Amino acid sequence: MAERSDEAFIIVREFMTRGLGLTGLPLLVYARIYGFCESGSPYFESKAHLGKILGVDTRSVVRAVRKLEEAGLVFEVGRQELSKGRETKVYRIDFEAARRAKGAIEGAGPVSYTHLTLPTNS
Repeated sequence: MAERSDEAFIIVREFMTRGLGLTGLPLLVYARIYGFCESGSPYFESKAHLGKILGVDTRSVVRAVRKLEEAGLVFEVGRQELSKGRETKVYRIDFEAARRAKGAIEGAGPVSYTHLTLPTNS
C-alpha cells in the first residue's frame, strides 16, 4: 500500500503572476487548480481541504474561486461525489487564457517558476 504524503505542493509559474496578474490567495488557488488540470485531470478537491492546505478558512477559498470564475480563468464543469455522500464542484482551467498569458510574457527570457511546499495539518 502506498504511503500517504503529509505534504501538498503548489507550483506558481511566472505567467500566473506576470501574465494573468494574480496575487495572494487567488494566485495560490489558481496554481493548485492548474496543477491538476495541466496533467489532464479535472480539479475537484473540496474547498475545505484546500483551505486546510493553505491555512485559510473555507469562505476565503470560496471567494478566491469566485474571483477566478469571474475573471474567466476557471470554470465549473460538474460535480464529484466525495466520501460520506458529500459532493464538490469540479473545475477546469481556461487553457486559452493561460496560453495568452504565457504569450504576453514571451521574449522576457525563460519562464521560471517557484515550488512552494506547504505542510498539511493531519
